[in-house]
Amino acid sequence: KFAMGIDDQGPVTTGIVQHPLSDVRRVVRAAKNKKCFVCGDCGATIRCAKSYCRRKFHLPCATDGECVTEFFGSCRSFCGKHRPQQTSEAAPAQGTNCTICLEPVGDGLSYHTMLCPVCKQAWFHRGCIQALATAPQHLFTSPRSSTTVQGATAVADTKPLPIKRRSQEAVSEPAKKTWQKPYISPTW
Repeated sequence: KFAMGIDDQGPVTTGIVQHPLSDVRRVVRAAKNKKCFVCGDCGATIRCAKSYCRRKFHLPCATDGECVTEFFGSCRSFCGKHRPQQTSEAAPAQGTNCTICLEPVGDGLSYHTMLCPVCKQAWFHRGCIQALATAPQHLFTSPRSSTTVQGATAVADTKPLPIKRRSQEAVSEPAKKTWQKPYISPTW
């Protein structure tokens, strides 16, 4: 949830849940005195989904606090202490690069690195995965295994990736035709 006290239920218009303004105002008033465990400022509206955890944070502070928010099924957020972890036996080898940006991922397991759940060989920066997830009309494909990841396990190896892309069939015809072979004039 992005805010404590607002139900996930509500009238849905074009895929967006709309909440009554009175509910939003009530949550804003209630959050006025709730401190974010990351920045220390008031107004934190997100609480860790772990039932006994009382940590609260702002959505923009989530990355700095190494928090995880899941956007599949019911929306849940976890503080850095209780976030789902990947079950990887090995850390990336020294000199391993992110398969997306080709920059080094470091040589240790961390919040900022992720292992491909399909091929178990490709490493990524969490930020690169997030940028790819929000890019329009892309399928997330493991570069090493050429396996399209849709609903594969990732963060905790027990849940689907929070990256859902359109299937190839769902990509519109104009989108399929966005790349054209460049014209190269003869050199004779």
